[in-house]
Amino acid sequence: MTGFQKTDASLLADAFSRRVKTYVACASLVSDDGYYGADQIRLLLRRMFRGRETVDFRILAPASRVRPDGLAVLSAQWAYREPGSPHTELRLFFSVGPEGDAWRVREIRDLK
Repeated sequence: MTGFQKTDASLLADAFSRRVKTYVACASLVSDDGYYGADQIRLLLRRMFRGRETVDFRILAPASRVRPDGLAVLSAQWAYREPGSPHTELRLFFSVGPEGDAWRVREIRDLK
């Protein structure tokens, strides 16, 4: 997740499937929950990262065991700062699933 550490959406491009849309329910990323293609997510991430500097990004726990639907969940804490503001912390959950010989993000959710 180097893309979050460097606030660079292009570093996250390979994390998303080109065949399956990703469900996003994260207010910092989208105003309406829904399914988004890989290119759309890259643009949304680019917009979210604009003007923000990462203070800290860390994985909170290793991926959970694979669920019956084939997905595993990974939680992370992202602390960022906007110019002239104190830092903000966001807890994110990523559901990942196998695709070929790699794992791809299937869902992004924030803790509400």
